[in-house]
Amino acid sequence: MKKEDFKEKSYWMTTKEYLPGAPLQDDIEVDVAIVGGGFTGLSSAYHIKKAEPNLRVALLESEVIGFGASGRNAGFSMTLFGMTLGLTAFRFGKEKAKEAHHYMERAVDYLRDLVAELKIDCDYEHPGFLRVATSEKYKKRILKEMELAHKLGLEGIEWLDKDQTQEQVRSPLYLGAWWEPRCGLLNPAKLSWGWADVIRPLGVEIFENTPVAEIAREKGKVRLETPNGRVRADKVVMATNAWSHFFKGLKRKQVPAWTYIVITEPLKDEHFNEIGWQNRQGIEDARNLVHYYRLTTDNRIVMGGA
Repeated sequence: MKKEDFKEKSYWMTTKEYLPGAPLQDDIEVDVAIVGGGFTGLSSAYHIKKAEPNLRVALLESEVIGFGASGRNAGFSMTLFGMTLGLTAFRFGKEKAKEAHHYMERAVDYLRDLVAELKIDCDYEHPGFLRVATSEKYKKRILKEMELAHKLGLEGIEWLDKDQTQEQVRSPLYLGAWWEPRCGLLNPAKLSWGWADVIRPLGVEIFENTPVAEIAREKGKVRLETPNGRVRADKVVMATNAWSHFFKGLKRKQVPAWTYIVITEPLKDEHFNEIGWQNRQGIEDARNLVHYYRLTTDNRIVMGGA
């Protein structure tokens, strides 16, 4: 990959200058090797070093920090998890569904607080979330989910009828909405690069443009082969997300899923006057798989789905 080619992968990667770090050029021994330089790998490195500052930690990224999904997503920090609340309750039981939602509430709050504490410049804002109904069928589905949420004792979720929703965003398709104030929006590439700036001073060694070609156990250690160096580690964190299926032991444990995003030019005042989107909430509709919308700091609309 040429020096600046990574910027072609995502709009977010054009919003700030970023100079990738050097690749691994030697053989090293570490306590923990982390494969993948996205949110999971960066967060793992931070929390490992905070818990055990004396550990030697190396993070290996095949391209640049945030190159994968962590630099290409829509930048929502929200309580939504893999399945709907109803499907989770059906599959795992109501108590597990309730625990999962509370876990996601803590996750949203934790990221908000961490961004503030570590002073990560990632355009973070906390405008809340609307799950909008675009037909009577989806309105019924959302109301059923909301009924379950209230039965489980989940708080901070309320129904907005059509008129109340139109006061927030004037779309003729919106028949009502699930409103939840706990939702953050951010620039995911900036968050990734900000994480890297945080963990480097903690002593985490970051090697970019360092793909891991092979992982094997060897004499009580784990050996990781890269093009120009070898890493021997006591422990390995696999933070490879959609690329996990390239590794033999993980291939059958995951199926990558993708959504796609387009982005507009910046909206002007007359556009906001027409659509009435004054409170900048993150928006998702209830159609399968998912469709989502949000504003950037310079008032572009990000629209995504699959």
